Amino acid sequence: MKPGLVAGRRPLVMQFLRFLLVGGTATAIHYVLLYTLHEKFGWRAVVATSVGFAVSALFNFTASYFFTFRSEAPIARSAGRYVVVSGTGLLINSSLFWVQIEAFGFHYFVAQVFATGTVMFWNFILGRLFTFASRPRGV
Repeated sequence: MKPGLVAGRRPLVMQFLRFLLVGGTATAIHYVLLYTLHEKFGWRAVVATSVGFAVSALFNFTASYFFTFRSEAPIARSAGRYVVVSGTGLLINSSLFWVQIEAFGFHYFVAQVFATGTVMFWNFILGRLFTFASRPRGV
């Protein structure tokens, strides 16, 4: 590895670490709601995961705008873009989740872990390049 290769990417690495922290918190919110709504209240797993996803998305937007990406883009523009990206992420999440449970018989938490991992990459790439795109403050 060339000297300075990591140092040259330090802002991106730090941004990704902030993304993981915010995303980990949002994921915890999502999973707690999924478990509670499904196990304690008897909701269908697909409905419970969709509600968990939506609630965690509200937290995720705010933390991503101000902390992860430190965006200088107008917040209303970023919010509109976030709805599109998160809505697509919700469709990806729910579709992967449903297929794994209904077609393959996976346990709902196993299905959710795989779906979360897939949507994580979708969210970081589009968050960086589209949703919060501006010249970030101190990436």
